Amino acid sequence: MSRSKLALVACVASLALLAASAASASAASWHVNGSALASGSSAALAKGTTTVINFQLNLLNKQITLTCTGIQNNEAAIVGTGSFKAKSLSLTGCSSSSTNCPVEPTVTTTEVKGEVTPGTPDSIKIEPVAGPTKLIMTVVFTGPLCALEGEFPVKGNFTVSSELASEQVEHELTVSSSALSSGSNTDSLSGAADFRLAGGEDWSFR
Repeated sequence: MSRSKLALVACVASLALLAASAASASAASWHVNGSALASGSSAALAKGTTTVINFQLNLLNKQITLTCTGIQNNEAAIVGTGSFKAKSLSLTGCSSSSTNCPVEPTVTTTEVKGEVTPGTPDSIKIEPVAGPTKLIMTVVFTGPLCALEGEFPVKGNFTVSSELASEQVEHELTVSSSALSSGSNTDSLSGAADFRLAGGEDWSFR
């Protein structure tokens, strides 16, 4: 076989491998107890989670930091083949770094959604159903000496990451990045917690 034909064969083989790899990635889906979750079908997430790293919400270009000891799922679920949805998520046990500006202990998001992006690790961008730059949560500041007293809206989205390929009861989801803002100020979120399904089943994304 001539060199040109060998090169052509090698090229075709490489394209075939790339196509197979892309097809495999696109076929990845949520699995519950070893079975793929059908498109549109859902599996509820447990309301409670186990905090691994406290959640920190930095506001006003890090002038104020909220430290929250937990996160709670409110009517949240994974949805086949690779989606996430929740009526809301709640940061709980929150306290403020500002003595003059304490906060209500619970910060709740608007209705949110997400799609899994396969990778190492896998990631889910959590964003408002209304749009990725819309209102995602409202912090309520209290105290007569606080210039921010009242509702403080935060817009944008954040991304959680985890190695989801392993079939197991709990998966640790870590906030790996955020694109949050309040007015012209840059805000950010960090933290991690273990999530499980409401029924206690093993689950994965593969």
